[in-house]
Amino acid sequence: MFAVLVSMAASVGLLAGAAGTSIHLPLEPIYLIDETNGAQRVLTSHGLALHKIKSGTVRPAFMAVCTNVWLPGLVPIFEVEKTNHFELRRRPPHGHENISEPLFFALPLDDENDAEKFAGRWQLDAVRNGSRIDFALELTSETNVVAGRFDQYTEYRFANLMGGTLASNILRLRVEYANDVYLLTSVLHNNQLNGDWRRDDNSESGTWKATRPPAIRIPETNLVELWEWRQDANCRYEIASVTVAGNWRRSPRALCRVWRN
Repeated sequence: MFAVLVSMAASVGLLAGAAGTSIHLPLEPIYLIDETNGAQRVLTSHGLALHKIKSGTVRPAFMAVCTNVWLPGLVPIFEVEKTNHFELRRRPPHGHENISEPLFFALPLDDENDAEKFAGRWQLDAVRNGSRIDFALELTSETNVVAGRFDQYTEYRFANLMGGTLASNILRLRVEYANDVYLLTSVLHNNQLNGDWRRDDNSESGTWKATRPPAIRIPETNLVELWEWRQDANCRYEIASVTVAGNWRRSPRALCRVWRN
């Protein structure tokens, strides 16, 4: 699927793969549309079409990756609807993980090494009562807090990732499935997770492992931080080189890193 995705990209940024080979990552324009209350809507090209806005009348603010595939090393950015405005968030609202689709994907911040190592789609292989169970898990994190969801095309879509943490190369997850709670712990080594799981009442336990493709390596020359600005409940989003005039305050920490237009 990954090979098909990158080969079909119409608009691309040239990146280096982990093995030193070159791959093409599809980059698409992201538009910031001003609203009457001073806030913004953040729209992809698909969003422009839905709102019947001609792309030639607005200028892209930055570039990002727009796909339904959780690529290794990239973090999803979600558009969360609030009262009379929208906000961008690194994690979907709690309880909405299985019904929220990312608006686009970006890079974590420079100091988020663990986020890059764990973000993406993992293929899991667990042992339970002597039998093997295969499924996928899509993970992301922000300041070492983990969020994600299970494969939406299998029965495990009904499982909920209720919480998780990263500490160095150690991943801990709490999962609810079929009225039971499971605790998973694993250690990352050579792009593979190996660990164990147990039911919270200790009635069951086993081992599990997971793999994903290596994280995408991206040249640093074309990256820029994306910041949130707030005025009361309204939000605006600008890259690092842009300052918002008036009574707008920039958040103390950037949201992610995107690509310059």
